[in-house]
Parts: sequence; C-alpha cells; structure tokens
Amino acid sequence: MNAIWLMVTIISCIFLIISSPELLLSSFLTGAQNGIDLCFSLAPIYLVWSGLIAVMDESGLSNIVSRVLSPLTNKLFKKESEQTKKCINLNFTANLLGAGGAATPLGIKAIQSMQNGKDKITYSSTLFTVINTTSIQLIPSTIISILLQYGANSPYNVILPTIIISTISTILGILLCQIFVKR
Repeated sequence: MNAIWLMVTIISCIFLIISSPELLLSSFLTGAQNGIDLCFSLAPIYLVWSGLIAVMDESGLSNIVSRVLSPLTNKLFKKESEQTKKCINLNFTANLLGAGGAATPLGIKAIQSMQNGKDKITYSSTLFTVINTTSIQLIPSTIISILLQYGANSPYNVILPTIIISTISTILGILLCQIFVKR
C-alpha cells in the first residue's frame, strides 16, 4: 500500500511540475496545513468517544451493550470467545455512534483475538473487517464535525442518507462474505 501511495505522489508531482512548477511548494505546504487542521478538528471527537468507551467499559455499560448486540454477534461470530465478542460489540457501538477512530483499538483487539496467533486469515476476521469497514452509523459524528468545521449550512442532513447507505453496504458486505469467503 505504501508503494501505491508513493507512486501516486510521484506521478502527481511530475504532472504538477510539468503544468505549474511554481505551485509545487505551495501545494505541499497547503496540503500539510489542511491535514494538521483536520487532525486538530477531529481530535476532540475521538477523545470524547474514546473516553466514553472507557467509561462504558468501567461502569459495566459495555456489558449491557454486549447483551443487546449479542444475538447478532452470536449469529455472525459463533466460534469466537466471549471476550472477543465483547470487543466486537464495543467496536460496533463506537461505529454506530460514528466514532470510527475510537473503534479502531477495539477492532484491533478483536482481530488479534480472532486470529489467536494464526497466520492464515479466518472467516470471522474477514467478516469482522468487512462489517467494521462498512459500519452502520446512526450518528455520523465525524462527518458532521468536518461539515461544521468547513461551515456547512446544514451538516445534519447527512444523518438519514448515512444510515441508509451504511446499512445497505453492511448487509451487502455480509452477504458477499458469505458467498465468496465461506466457500
């Protein structure tokens, strides 16, 4: 993947040097500044959601969430341990709240637990990766935050389309996993 990004960067630089060489340095500096601004604008959201997930875990609320999501998790991840399912459920919860960045550490724990030291990728870890990537979002807080940062007039208009599209993509991802990966 790094090689692909490197090639895209090199090709982009070549085209920029050919078309407008005077813009090369300013483009790099502007891109770096925009990246830093975006990181600083998203940091509070990820800190809040990461803290909320830690509080949920300490207070026992994560156990309640796990019980609510357990019928789905038990059906999709039959062979996994209860601790793995708990990580999966917390990951799903963070994704439902639109905090994908906060869900990442939980997703990594779940994958590590599913793989259990095996080199070969398991069906469960593939399915989890697909569900995590497509993740149904009830509150797309990261997207709303970015829209607010850039002055969108109605940033909350993305909620319904996000719910619809993320639900469709998750269902389709699960079906495709069952069709192609299980075989």
